[in-house]
Formats: sequence, structure tokens, C-alpha cells
Amino acid sequence: MTTHQTAMIMMGLAVVLALAHVLERLARRCGQPAVLGEILAGILLGPTPFHGALSDTVFPTRAPGDDGRVTDTPSRSGRRRRTAAPGPSP
Repeated sequence: MTTHQTAMIMMGLAVVLALAHVLERLARRCGQPAVLGEILAGILLGPTPFHGALSDTVFPTRAPGDDGRVTDTPSRSGRRRRTAAPGPSP
């Protein structure tokens, strides 16, 4: 793991904890349980709101310069091709 990746993980963790803390305090002020604020933080930072635009901005998953193309996936490279169907031929 590179130092850039480590820094991004630490930054992401800090954002999650900070937003959870802020929304926890807001929930308590409104007379709600603190866990409600933590759940809302998870929902806001998850991939669902805005079709993942917010979470992709805050937590980028691609390395700089990565175009996102997959050249070979394990499911394709490990697939075996059958040359004949099992059982007797008609």
C-alpha cells in the first residue's frame, strides 16, 4: 500500500467520524437517540445519495491516471470452455 493510499484511507476515516459526530450531536439536540445521527452519516456518505456522486468525490476509488478499464478479470481468465456437451450425442 502506497503512502497516497494510506493517506486517502485516513482522510476518509476522519470524514466519516467527523460527520457521524456532528450528526450525533444534532440528533441529541432534537431529542433523538445518538445512533440516529450515526446512521444518517452512513446514509449520506454511502453510494446511494446522488447516485454515488458525493461518495465518489469524498472517497475516490481509482488511483490518479486510472481510466477504469479492466483488461482481464479473474472470472474470464479462469473460465474453462467445454468443447462438447456432457452425455451421449443424438
